[in-house]
Amino acid sequence: MRILFIANTDKRRRYRFVMEPLRAVGVDAHCYEEKSNLIATFFYGIKVLLSKPKSHIVVLTGGDLRNVIWFLILRIFTRMRVVVRFGGDPITVRRSAQSSFSDAKNIFATIRTQLGAIGSRLLLKHVDGVIVVSVYLAKAVEPLLGSKSHIVVSPPMLLRECKPKRSYQQNGEMFSVLTVTNLNYSEKADGVLHIANAIRSLGQNQPDIAIHFDIVGGGLRLTQVQHAIENMTLPRNVTISVHGQQTDVSSFYESADLFVYHSELDSYSLVMMEAAAYGLPLIVNRWGPFPLQYVEGKEALFYETGNTYQLENLLSRLVKDEKERASLGRAVLHQYQQKQSTLPRGEKLVNFFSELIQ
Repeated sequence: MRILFIANTDKRRRYRFVMEPLRAVGVDAHCYEEKSNLIATFFYGIKVLLSKPKSHIVVLTGGDLRNVIWFLILRIFTRMRVVVRFGGDPITVRRSAQSSFSDAKNIFATIRTQLGAIGSRLLLKHVDGVIVVSVYLAKAVEPLLGSKSHIVVSPPMLLRECKPKRSYQQNGEMFSVLTVTNLNYSEKADGVLHIANAIRSLGQNQPDIAIHFDIVGGGLRLTQVQHAIENMTLPRNVTISVHGQQTDVSSFYESADLFVYHSELDSYSLVMMEAAAYGLPLIVNRWGPFPLQYVEGKEALFYETGNTYQLENLLSRLVKDEKERASLGRAVLHQYQQKQSTLPRGEKLVNFFSELIQ
């Protein structure tokens, strides 16, 4: 079985979350990283797909408009099975991105994003298979599938080594809280400010606690977040730093005492997985797939979305309790190590793809 991955507008190369487990179990899997414009895509696409050796299955990842073009080429010129991978809800995420581009007055990007959502619906109706990152996303996508489409859940995975925490003693003079996020979306920018407000309140109510909050992530709403933080009146025992987009975030994870995340958009949070790989204790808002991702009280602490008072109390609790931080961090690290095994993922995906070509 030979599988070809078509990656377009996939800067983070997330297709590897599927390709690497397949390679680990001996599948002949390759990737074509498509970087041409929409018009050139059609002509290059024909050449790539008709070149030898031919593939049995093509997996489309990345931008939806380009995926529609690739799908048309595949149906017209080949008999290959077509699978599409979604890392997030193709409709909800597109709407959020469209709103962000609209706020930024980027008309072309807004129109393209809207067309992408339409393209996603068309693909879901007609492709042979769909790969999604969570059970939560599978439930959202299933009503949009065609009658002959197959679906499989294959979560993201980390393809680099992380150094887990050895000690849960406070790293420095100030207790270090970290969040890493994508500030292209209002749902995540609002979440960052919610965390900042809870930390500010904690500092005001408990002046004996010194706490530093690192915000890592870029996007269209980065400036909005920076201005909001600059305009906050912080007590002397609280500091907040907005770092923007970083190519290497390992130093932030390694120096943090606690990871806090707030979002109402993710189908599966990769940054929470990264935090788990470093053995960081987690505090997360109770939303969507998050309670399915971690066991409450054992692997993470949850608070009701938007409830600043609950978040402040959980922060205060973990700042003061090294033993609980250690228990949460070690448990979530163990869960990560158990679920990151490559071979079981590869075997599950092989079964999925084998059904498509029977």
